[in-house]
Amino acid sequence: MILFVTCSLLLLGVYYLRYFQVKDEINERLENDIQSIKTLLLADNEISNQVRLDSFLLFNQQPDSAYYTKELWGAYPLAHIKASYKGRQKELCFLYGASSYPFADATLYLSDQNRPLSLVGDTYIEGKAYLPKSGIRSGFFSKRDFRAND
Repeated sequence: MILFVTCSLLLLGVYYLRYFQVKDEINERLENDIQSIKTLLLADNEISNQVRLDSFLLFNQQPDSAYYTKELWGAYPLAHIKASYKGRQKELCFLYGASSYPFADATLYLSDQNRPLSLVGDTYIEGKAYLPKSGIRSGFFSKRDFRAND
């Protein structure tokens, strides 16, 4: 009986050791896949207003696959990456862009589309704001208008 329990515990220990080794290998592979896709995205200099979805196999003859979307989110592109391998998946979402962006000091940047910025309620903007040529106007929401503090 003692021999049976000892052998069972030894087999169980070997099983869990191998399980965690495989789990760590898969996690490391997924991290490498995410890093590869991230490198590809950062090397692409194209800026587009269209959402771009793409998928591909990272390595030839391997079951790794990756999906990514890329779209503009305000002033910076937003990327969402999903890598999968052997039924496991890992995701990463991040904003990226040039470090020398000319409006990096902006509290608020609103592109000029011939529409003014509408303010409602007790709105307060502190800092540098880049506004359209049409400026600012008072707006209404739920029967409330803009109240300026002197």
